[in-house]
Amino acid sequence: MKQSVGQLLDQMPEPQPHDNRPRCDISQRFASCLIASHADLGDACDALVRALQRGVCSTVDDAVCSAVIGLINAYCQRERISQGNHAAKPLGAAKPLDENSCRAIERLYRKLGSASQERHLLLSGLARQDSPESLDIFVELICSDPPSEAEHAALAMVPLFSRDRHVAALLFPRLFDALEHACMAPLVLDLANFLVREGGQNEHPAAGRSAALAMLLGELTQRLDGLNESPELVGASRRNKMAGQSIALVISLCDALAPIGDRSVVGKLFQTLELSHRRIRTEAAAALARLGEDEGLKVLSEMAEQPLVRNRALAYLEELGMAGPLVHSFSADLQDLSSADVYAAFAGWQAEHEDIYELPPEKLGPNEAAALQRVCDELQQQNFDDVEFVTIGHFFGQTVTVATATRAGHSGTVMYQRDLISWCPQGNPQRPIDPTLAYNIYKGRILLRTFNPE
Repeated sequence: MKQSVGQLLDQMPEPQPHDNRPRCDISQRFASCLIASHADLGDACDALVRALQRGVCSTVDDAVCSAVIGLINAYCQRERISQGNHAAKPLGAAKPLDENSCRAIERLYRKLGSASQERHLLLSGLARQDSPESLDIFVELICSDPPSEAEHAALAMVPLFSRDRHVAALLFPRLFDALEHACMAPLVLDLANFLVREGGQNEHPAAGRSAALAMLLGELTQRLDGLNESPELVGASRRNKMAGQSIALVISLCDALAPIGDRSVVGKLFQTLELSHRRIRTEAAAALARLGEDEGLKVLSEMAEQPLVRNRALAYLEELGMAGPLVHSFSADLQDLSSADVYAAFAGWQAEHEDIYELPPEKLGPNEAAALQRVCDELQQQNFDDVEFVTIGHFFGQTVTVATATRAGHSGTVMYQRDLISWCPQGNPQRPIDPTLAYNIYKGRILLRTFNPE
């Protein structure tokens, strides 16, 4: 007869000073164990608590602890499967966890403490269950003792996004108490937003809390503005962490305030719109547009020109009835272009990558300005006249200088990259190919040659 998990844990001797046996060898003793009932689950949880108290295992980087938590989580997953498939019941009874089992999980979770790198799996197990007891304890732990790392918090919440919306809705409004925890706040709002957007819930769970959410948005906006204005006041590591947490929550707040529909928050959204962060500006603009503010549509149109947020901005504009699918029409006359260059124009326009960006010439420092003069001299030697620099493109580590010019009396755009010169005539003067389109064609040619060599 196989021993239960609880029996194995209780029989494990306390570690001796010179006991150098690898912990992974000890943990293999649990490989043949199985938690087959709610009673086994409760027994395993309480036995692990006792083992932790005796020092038999540790909450941090311990193979025995990991093995037992893995068995507990596996049982919770089997239970969820069996609840949804009555025709084929796997091991474990086809019924949700009872209160005794849930309380045993709670005791173990609290004993493991915030230093544990695996206790979030216990929360994930609770989130998979349908019993009122499991959901009550899940909310209680999330609000009073949440995971300390954002990644663990997200893994604990993931099962709720695939649950029946009526089950997930039962967590509110109590789950809003977790907004005070930085790692939980964006996830809680994202779940509430998900219930409205994907779950078909008519009223946002945060309806009636718009004033408090707007106040929080204002505080976070001020914090981010302060970090940008005086970055030297906070260490780099702490600043990055604060900024990351604040940005995630600001995005979730913008996404929540729009469907709530309270126009009294418009002022706070306009304050957020003043931040330089492109993703935040896109989300604030979308929220304002949904609340009927024309400025939101204007900023979304501007953001659609920014590579890093273009697709998101276009999706919002499409949702608002201001744009079709990801299709672009150029105002220039493309009839004189080859089909390859037409494809290149669209490829360059749609290209999005953190290593593809442009800077205006006036932003250059003294050294870069001197280099720009050398480029001008070189272009003039190559019979380009009336050279006026438009933008400095950065393309996967290469610098591309873009300028308008005339050549043999014809106007157009010239691109200069390390002694390589590319000329694009403006074509039809009534519908000219401007520098932006010319540079898109230039980028697109390189991208198409690189990724479609044939």
